[in-house]
Amino acid sequence: FTMAFVTQNPYATPLFLNPRPERVAKRELTKEEQDEVTFAFGTLDTEKKGFVTQKQLKVALRAMGFPVKKADIQELLRRFGEEDTQQLTYELFRTAIAEKLCERTPEDDMRRAFKLFDVLGVGKIDVMTLRKIIKSLGLEISDNEVQDMISEFDQDRDGLISEAEFMAIMTAGADM
Repeated sequence: FTMAFVTQNPYATPLFLNPRPERVAKRELTKEEQDEVTFAFGTLDTEKKGFVTQKQLKVALRAMGFPVKKADIQELLRRFGEEDTQQLTYELFRTAIAEKLCERTPEDDMRRAFKLFDVLGVGKIDVMTLRKIIKSLGLEISDNEVQDMISEFDQDRDGLISEAEFMAIMTAGADM
């Protein structure tokens, strides 16, 4: 006898134990996002019982860059009729995180990236930091090309890249 699972995930709940209709996210998660969710759940489910708490869901979402509070978690779970659930299965955990990931736009990701690269917290990125970013992304761009990028996108001519200028650089390739 084999049990039918909702997914092929080792944390999946057998169908006969999950009478609620399957929750569907707004879009499919990318492979990287799926891996991130599975890793987060596995990391938080330290006793390998197959569930995590609402607090652990909040921790996972914060680690993924969502500044959520307890009330946000309760509202998120309320959307699925699960606001009173204290032990979240992998499926519910994944669906809740997928819901938040689907709310995030590429612009949000670029703003978050800018804030990470703005190491001094002044709202600007200097040339050295830009070079480190390029190198960390594995891109092979010469110093002259970096200087050309700054010259092209540095609208206020201060030699630094503001958030708006960073957004323009990040979206420039999409326009070509």
